[in-house]
Amino acid sequence: MNNDALAQLIAPLTAERFRAAYYERATLHVQQTAMSLPVQAADQARLIALTAHAHPARLRVNRAGQVLVPPRGARAEALQRWAMDAYEEGGTIVLNYIEALDPSCQTLATELGKSLHARVTFTAFITPAHAQGFAPHFDTLDVLVMQVDGVKEWHLGKTALHLPSLRQGYLVDAQQCMQQPHKRITLATGGVLYIPRGVVHWATTSAQPSMHITADIDTATLADVLIAALRTPELLSEPARALGARRLAQTSGQMTRELACVLASMGATRDLPTLCEVAQRTKWARLR
Repeated sequence: MNNDALAQLIAPLTAERFRAAYYERATLHVQQTAMSLPVQAADQARLIALTAHAHPARLRVNRAGQVLVPPRGARAEALQRWAMDAYEEGGTIVLNYIEALDPSCQTLATELGKSLHARVTFTAFITPAHAQGFAPHFDTLDVLVMQVDGVKEWHLGKTALHLPSLRQGYLVDAQQCMQQPHKRITLATGGVLYIPRGVVHWATTSAQPSMHITADIDTATLADVLIAALRTPELLSEPARALGARRLAQTSGQMTRELACVLASMGATRDLPTLCEVAQRTKWARLR
C-alpha cells in the first residue's frame, strides 16, 4: 500500500489540501474513493463471528438511539444469534477495533495513522434497511466514514462543541437537532465522508441495508501535551520543572498563572517534539 493512504482515500483532493482546509475544520464528502476498501459486504459474517469469539465485549447493537444489551454470559454462538436477531428487528450491529482481527484493516489503519500523525482504529457498522442505529450526537474523535456496501443518508448539523475532548460527552437534544437546518449527504458504496469531532450527525438507511467502517482518528491534543509536560518535568525549563514537581497549586487563580508558565516553557523548549511523542504514547496506550 502507498505510504500516503490518506491521499489515495480522498483523491483527487490532496492530503496537503485536506490538512490545510478540512482537518478539524470542515466536513468533506468524496463520492467515490480510488482506494480498494479493506473489507467487503461478504466479510460481514466473518467479522461478526471473529468479534464474538475473540472480543465479545466489542460487539454491540444499537437501535433507534438505544443500546441493546446481550444475554448475560452468552457464548460466542449465542451472541452471534442474538446480534443477527436484533439486526432483523432493525438494530445496527457495531464491531469495535476490527483492525485487530483483519490484516488488511490493520495495514490501512497503520498507514492512515502515519498520514494523520494519529492513532487510527476501525469500527464496523452493519445496518438493515429502513433503520437508524444512533440518535443525533457528536463524536469526540474525528472520523473518516468509508461506505463498504449499500447506501446511507447522513445528516450533518451544527458544531455542538469545538474540538471536544474525550471527556466532554456527546449527547445533544435529538428532536431539536432534527428540526434545525442540516446538510444531507447520500453516501453510496465506495463513498467517503470526513466528520470533524464536535459536529452533530446521524444516519439512516432506506430500501437498502448498509455496511460502513469508520476510521476513528485519535490525535494528541494540546491538553494531552500539557499533561505530558507536567508528568515529564525534566523536559521543561527550570521554572516549569518546579511546577511539574508539585503538580500545580490548588487555587484556580494560581493554577492559571502556573499553566501559563508551563505553556510558555513548552513553546521555548527544544524538547517539544519529545513531549508530543510522550503525549501520544500515553494516550494511545489505553483502549477506549
